[in-house]
Amino acid sequence: MEEIKGVSPEAEIITNENGGMQSKTEYAFHLCDPMALLKLAEVMQIGADRYERDNWKKIDAESHWNHLIIHLMAWKTGDKQDDHLGHAMARMMMLFTMANEEENKNK
Repeated sequence: MEEIKGVSPEAEIITNENGGMQSKTEYAFHLCDPMALLKLAEVMQIGADRYERDNWKKIDAESHWNHLIIHLMAWKTGDKQDDHLGHAMARMMMLFTMANEEENKNK
């Protein structure tokens, strides 16, 4: 399992302008658009209901790449049959995860 930066007891400690100390973080969730994250979670729930939970983990990175591009091209051409940007975002997450997993298997 990959280690999450900044959450171990050995994480670097920083002090803010008020003297408050906390672990330094490499993440900025406060900068993420909440509606985009909610859309991602919604699309993932739709997929879990339709196919089964975590079914996407049984699909290789190349297939996720193909479906990602299909959704982007459908959106670009004006197709309105589906929430193409929501599905493209979900496929991007799936591609990221599966590509990393496949790369780590080959090490």
